[in-house]
Amino acid sequence: MNTSEARLTTLDPAEISKELDRNGVAIIRNFVPAQELKRTQDTIKSIASANNGEYVFIEGTDGLDGTFLETWARDPAMLAFGRAVCEHALRRSLPSIAGRQTVRILCGESGQAESLIFHYDSYVLTALIPVIAPEAGSGGDFVIFANRRPLRRTYLRNLVDRIGLDNKIVQRSLRHRYADGAFVRVPLEPGSLCLFWGYRSVHTNDRFRPDQIRCTAILHFVDPHANSVFKRALRRSGRAKPPRSQPLSDKNHEQYHNLTR
Repeated sequence: MNTSEARLTTLDPAEISKELDRNGVAIIRNFVPAQELKRTQDTIKSIASANNGEYVFIEGTDGLDGTFLETWARDPAMLAFGRAVCEHALRRSLPSIAGRQTVRILCGESGQAESLIFHYDSYVLTALIPVIAPEAGSGGDFVIFANRRPLRRTYLRNLVDRIGLDNKIVQRSLRHRYADGAFVRVPLEPGSLCLFWGYRSVHTNDRFRPDQIRCTAILHFVDPHANSVFKRALRRSGRAKPPRSQPLSDKNHEQYHNLTR
């Protein structure tokens, strides 16, 4: 049993679910062993350097061989824990699940363009591990306005919420509210595990200095609208999926992809 798996066995999914309802986030510190974290950080820095210090988005495990991110999304203990937490949120049993992993390497000017974009996730539970955090005082905090909507009964209602949020006027208003202190700022702690209800919570990342790297690994659990006929129709009629690993100079490409997932 590795260190991360051992940590999960000490956590009560029911208590974690209650903590998310009550506080918005739950943080398990020192979740990733130091040696594994260092190895992953070195890999991420190499990927960023190969892309000329600009933003890279990775879906899955491409280029992450030999890091903890190569196996995190299919770790049985992690999947069982995520399923159990979601079962408490949904108040029903779930079959075995798969997690959807993404890695965002924000750096350079293109990384700045991906900051302070407020959104909801498509999945009930989001697990976030900071891999690299900007230097202290450089910004880049995780920003959340927790539990602002319920789980919607239909995908269409969910889509209306998310498209409404992805609006220039709404985004500008939220940035003003953030500046006025309406959102909670969570400093990044590399190697910690941060859990929150991604579907229900408006969240984003703060801006930071473009000479810094901000990398987070994200694992999503349980799409409540996975069986929606309307969603499947949108996928068939929508744009093709972007490559599994790519620099994103066009943020709308990823935003559209995420809206229709």
